[in-house]
Amino acid sequence: MINHAKEVLNQLVQNLDSQTVVRFLAHRCFAESCDIPCRHWSYLNQLSAFLAGTEDARGIRQWQAAGRSLKSNCSAFYIFVPLIIRSNRSKIKRDNEINTERLIGFKTVPVFRVEDTEGKALDYESVLQMFKPETLPLFEVAQYLGITIKKGLSRRFYGSFSETKKTITLCSDEPLVFLHELSHAIDAHLPGKQEDKAFSEIVAELSAAFLGSFYGFPPDIADVKAYLEHYAGKGHFMFHICKALQRVEGIFNFIMKSQEEAATTFLDVADLFPETLVARRTLAC
Repeated sequence: MINHAKEVLNQLVQNLDSQTVVRFLAHRCFAESCDIPCRHWSYLNQLSAFLAGTEDARGIRQWQAAGRSLKSNCSAFYIFVPLIIRSNRSKIKRDNEINTERLIGFKTVPVFRVEDTEGKALDYESVLQMFKPETLPLFEVAQYLGITIKKGLSRRFYGSFSETKKTITLCSDEPLVFLHELSHAIDAHLPGKQEDKAFSEIVAELSAAFLGSFYGFPPDIADVKAYLEHYAGKGHFMFHICKALQRVEGIFNFIMKSQEEAATTFLDVADLFPETLVARRTLAC
């Protein structure tokens, strides 16, 4: 690890140890101001949309009202709609009518994904088109790993990484969001990755904070500390940071090496992050 990078990482850890203000900083999501109907569905129906692989699903009439039509040979998926009986009855003491509602069951209604429609552009499409992933810092490292960058509409998360699909989905154009997901991707690529999800999140967030500081996108220290404390669980979170530092250094070394390698050159990750070195090495905290 080059000296300057080591200094940046050490300073970051010192700031985390001394920072006392804890808060979460909300990033801007692409679809933050867009009114997408399925966001008002029940959690069960929103889960159905998620499993169908879409962030925007509507009925035929809703798509027609939006100026879009269904593509040929597309299939619907179904959501549950409550059946409610409404009636009026007089309240004896006050002699005025009140409305009563009674749930008598559910029915299923077919809806279709935005991916299965065509026609008039939707309000959020222009926002997505303006975002250029290739302008993100270290985008070439994601390309080196063969990872596809996708744009998402979710407001439930800022980004995600799929190791099986080799994709990073971004719902925000914040560079630190991308660096967090890229760190997940590199961590998964290097040998010795732990299966502990909480520890993986600590590694990715600490790595993103370091990379952001190193490449000119400084993080909000209070935001980073809040995130780390959330995943650290019981015990002082600095213990978990010290444990994660080796992975962060391995991620940075991989980035440095991958930028030096030609696109067609095989990268021996064992040379970058040998398990024997990990087993013997101790970081002072």
